[in-house]
Amino acid sequence: MVKDFDHFTDRRTFQLKQGRDKYLHNMLSGKTGHEWKALRSLVSPIFTSGKIKHMYPLVCKNADVLVAHSLRQAAQQPYVDMKVNFGCYSIDTIASCAFGIECNSLGNNNNNSSNNKNTGDGNSDFARNADVFFQKGPRKILKFLALSMFPSITRLFNLTYTGPEVDFFREVIEKALAMRREGDVKRGDFLDLILEARGTTKEEQFKNKEVLSDDSIVSQSMLFLVTGYDTTASALSFCSYELARNPSEQQRLRDELRGLVKEGKEGDGYNLTYEAIMEAKFLNACMNAMRFALLEAMVALAKLVLSAELSLSPGQDTLVLELGPGVIRPKHGVKLVLKPIVKE
Repeated sequence: MVKDFDHFTDRRTFQLKQGRDKYLHNMLSGKTGHEWKALRSLVSPIFTSGKIKHMYPLVCKNADVLVAHSLRQAAQQPYVDMKVNFGCYSIDTIASCAFGIECNSLGNNNNNSSNNKNTGDGNSDFARNADVFFQKGPRKILKFLALSMFPSITRLFNLTYTGPEVDFFREVIEKALAMRREGDVKRGDFLDLILEARGTTKEEQFKNKEVLSDDSIVSQSMLFLVTGYDTTASALSFCSYELARNPSEQQRLRDELRGLVKEGKEGDGYNLTYEAIMEAKFLNACMNAMRFALLEAMVALAKLVLSAELSLSPGQDTLVLELGPGVIRPKHGVKLVLKPIVKE
């Protein structure tokens, strides 16, 4: 493979260049050759540990909301479907870090999983559009087959794979970019970092604008959503389920985290620092994913384990799995009983 690398340097791509599909085509995962190399050289430094650390406060904020919301549900219901909550948490974190908006799908979530699917009750426009974006019905499957097998015919009839939800994401990012350029608003999120990657001087911005155009920024933000939503929610679901099944390992993780955390300045709970999360070896063994998704999942799991004892709801000794878009996930959710831990 090393000797013949020049024969298969690129993955297979689909010619999704028309209409809304251009945002899929402009994603880093959709580029090839020199275009991929040029874009990756600008985007890759954003995901170094030092840059990701800037987003840590945003992740922590959403993780605190996840824990508080789950404990409220636990006080009112016999069990909590953590797959729904993890999905909402993942959406909220991506919306905050990659799109620069507060989604609050957990705040809107009434945990009616038959109506809400993975993103709350639909009161959040972002959550609702994200839900539509990930739906894979027969129509989308047929579109994908047509685009992959008969690209010339699909171009003739101007057939696109994506729907109006892509326009929503584009408008959200364009408004956020306009606000960043007009004022001195800094959130330490992905948009701030990607604008820094474009350059600070006029010369640098002119040089990099062709590679990292506004359309490209929209595409990379959507890539954040594609790669981080269902994967993070499913990983957290499986990990919390296994910890609930194995109380001794759950306690081992809790003991490790207690040894690393510092008490909050106002005595209002555990203050997990970025360094503590990175040093938690057993937590890292429980969760293993790409860099930002790893941080997002580890923070949520750590705060949840520190705040509550997890156990399986009656009749939940086995999980039924289903194959989602590129990910295996629990079909009927992960129903856990959460017992709040009283801090000494």
